[in-house]
Amino acid sequence: MTGSRRIVVASNFWLGSAADGIAKGLRQLGWDICYVEMAHHFLHSRLLSLRLLSRGLRRWSIASYNQAVLEAVENLRPRAFLTVKGSYLTTRTLAEIRRRGITTLLYYTDFHFDHVDVSRDTFAHYDHVFTNNSLVIPSLEEQLGASRVSLLYFGYSAHVHYPRLARVAETDYLADCGYVGNCTPYKARWLEAIARKLPEVRLTIIGNGWSQAAKGTALQPSVAGFQLVGDCYSRFLQQARINLAFHMGPAGKHGWEDRISMRTFEIPACKGFMLHIDNDEIRRLFEPGKEVDVFTTADELCDKIRHYLPRPAERGEMIERAYRRCVPAYSYDVRAQAIARAIECGSPPAPGQADPLAAGV
Repeated sequence: MTGSRRIVVASNFWLGSAADGIAKGLRQLGWDICYVEMAHHFLHSRLLSLRLLSRGLRRWSIASYNQAVLEAVENLRPRAFLTVKGSYLTTRTLAEIRRRGITTLLYYTDFHFDHVDVSRDTFAHYDHVFTNNSLVIPSLEEQLGASRVSLLYFGYSAHVHYPRLARVAETDYLADCGYVGNCTPYKARWLEAIARKLPEVRLTIIGNGWSQAAKGTALQPSVAGFQLVGDCYSRFLQQARINLAFHMGPAGKHGWEDRISMRTFEIPACKGFMLHIDNDEIRRLFEPGKEVDVFTTADELCDKIRHYLPRPAERGEMIERAYRRCVPAYSYDVRAQAIARAIECGSPPAPGQADPLAAGV
């Protein structure tokens, strides 16, 4: 069984994930997708007993996952193999795929390399590496050579991230300010500033880790205590008056951090109003003060919340402009075109540069 339009994609494919969106985009371009779902080979649970069991089984889980990848490649003989982040893939597996003449691609969706599930040694076995973070490009180019590295921003998944309401009435709003994302101390500092300086603002925080971290702090009343993904996440983005967009904060030995993240594109795609931490990359993607707005300090953030909350008409106009900028140009359907070009033509974007179409610049 052979074919020039088949691709094996290995990753976690939860609804709205980068892997889910990229695979859908490739399918729309005429590619047949063979999924290798990483989650099928690893035990995940919040129960301590099952987490301990998962650790004990990890060696066999990794072996099972890599075997499933090799079996998919053997059975389908695809033109290309793609993984998002590359978790738990071994150099032996990747070398075997390349030995068969199959193009190997990595979409690395993190801003540092200090992860137990990813080995930098495996990167040499990819024909091309895409990264969403411009800060890591020099390091990747030093390891792989400039011709094998490209910038490919995150995006939004059109089948998940879209407006749920044609019009949002005042009674439809679930929060004045909303933040959806996992807890980190860096994020907590921004949110604590809002809770202290603007106690009258209805702040809602959703994501993993907040319930424990917020105990006894000014944030505790604002924590929803659960996580949102998929459809309910998209609805919340539209039904928060202001969506806050900041990321993990600096990490790793280099102190790199995300300048943009998936929420940078998901919020406007869902017709949510976005206040984003300021940097040169968000300014390349959206026009501050016209489509979104930005902040650099806690005082500036709070001042802009005070400004925009009582001005629904101004927010509405900016939401529409941001939506037109984002949709469809910043979708994973468009991002997938850069990956398809790298496979079909062997000509991804200029070394270390963003694809003008897929990166939205």
